[in-house]
Amino acid sequence: MAGASVNEDEIIWRRRLTKRLAALRFVKATTDYVRCQARPPTPDPFDRAVSKRRWEQRVQDFRRALRDGVPQNPIAWPEAANPLGEFREKEAEGLHVTMRFLCGCWVDQSASFYKLSPGPGGALHVETTRPSGQKRFTKNLVRVAVVCGCEMGIWGRCRYVLELCGPNSLLWHGWLDHDTFAWRRVISERC
Repeated sequence: MAGASVNEDEIIWRRRLTKRLAALRFVKATTDYVRCQARPPTPDPFDRAVSKRRWEQRVQDFRRALRDGVPQNPIAWPEAANPLGEFREKEAEGLHVTMRFLCGCWVDQSASFYKLSPGPGGALHVETTRPSGQKRFTKNLVRVAVVCGCEMGIWGRCRYVLELCGPNSLLWHGWLDHDTFAWRRVISERC
């Protein structure tokens, strides 16, 4: 098998592994992945015996199985997990389901708070409050974009890709494996 022998070359293998991991991050950041009720097994990106073409086929099959597992009616997140009451309905009208879900307050692992509110064109404004009390407001920082054929939530100019982990937690994945940060939803006066 020609593909398997190419995977034995360390330089080529590292490049392929990086691309494989990025492909899985993209798929896991889609709304289909979040909404799928019976997730199929994730293809193993570390399997060197799988050629490039076979890997791409496995990822396509994985995405197709995710789409097939999405219920026809959207999942209704608990009201506490979707606190749009803070925003006027008119502001939230027309927002992508992912952006609607993100509206509200979040905290990361370093105790920075983020308040996301609807902006024009379906993007979200972000007000960041650091533990020191320093605040920063950034317009249209979070939005939905199509990357590699997948709709996904992105931060900035595709600096981070969103992976929803449940109604009250999410991960932002950067392009490097160690460049990931977690958010959890908070209901707080501080935010």
